[in-house]
Amino acid sequence: EAGGSPPSCEHLSCVCDRDGSELLSLYKRGMMDQVLSICTHSKSLKILSIGLGAGALPQFISEHCPKGTSVESVEYDPRVITAATQFFGFHIQPGVNEVCLACTGAERAKVRHHLGRLLLS
Repeated sequence: EAGGSPPSCEHLSCVCDRDGSELLSLYKRGMMDQVLSICTHSKSLKILSIGLGAGALPQFISEHCPKGTSVESVEYDPRVITAATQFFGFHIQPGVNEVCLACTGAERAKVRHHLGRLLLS
């Protein structure tokens, strides 16, 4: 409709399964090279990701790191979560790929950092 607001995507979806076997972005591949080098030396790993985007990184991690590895993504915009799950094949899996909407990334990172320091002392 000319001059009107854009149509809502609430009732749209694209049924697809993401191929998490590779990343097309050089930037993402560079980040994941670092993560994979840690994954290979760990039986289980808890990863905090600030920002979900399309969910490519959490999906890649869950497919390439050992079973028991979990990714918690912090996303402040529920529309991003909806887009990732409805249009990009991202699947939220409790204990594997989770999304935190109740806090900001900075707050969650502070909590995780503090907990990490407590566990190491």
